[in-house]
Amino acid sequence: MQSTPLPPKRHLQHTTKTAYLQRKLPAPRLYALPGVLLFLPTRFAPECQLAQNNVDFKMLFIGRGSLDNELCETIKKNGLQEQVLLLGVRSDIPELLHAMDVFLMPSYFEGNPVTLVESQAAGTPCVIADHITDEIDLHIGLCSRCSLNDNATVWAHECMEAKNKRIDDFDIIYNALCERGYNLKINTKTLLSEYGL
Repeated sequence: MQSTPLPPKRHLQHTTKTAYLQRKLPAPRLYALPGVLLFLPTRFAPECQLAQNNVDFKMLFIGRGSLDNELCETIKKNGLQEQVLLLGVRSDIPELLHAMDVFLMPSYFEGNPVTLVESQAAGTPCVIADHITDEIDLHIGLCSRCSLNDNATVWAHECMEAKNKRIDDFDIIYNALCERGYNLKINTKTLLSEYGL
């Protein structure tokens, strides 16, 4: 697929709210989905590893899930109340994604996780489980992979390495999205053409 030409060298715009969030939350800022990391404190726990190494960080869980109560208990049990924030349902996801240093997805099961596309579209580096489909990777250097069998040190190290890989060049991101078929205008034209409309 061909990408639509863009004006020369645009950069992602960070809003005032994004800048505010970045000032309020110490780096690295990790983004996660509710319930996804529930097993981490007993399995490999990169957040526990970061805390043990005195790394100043905040992990944000955005959204709601059926395991919220268990997640709260796990956070308390591991003494991570200051580091792990449960933000609930939000309407400012783009700003939050721009404020994040790393998007973390150590899921056991994922089909085609759109949240990974959204994170990469925001230029946010992602540390994901190695069994998540490669089709979701925009191949612009934002996705790092770890095995669910790796220990906490490996995941924590990947998070710290990934935070330096942010991309703010909109042209790179836009072209990668178009090449992988994530462009509504192009897809609409293709579908209309296919059906002779």
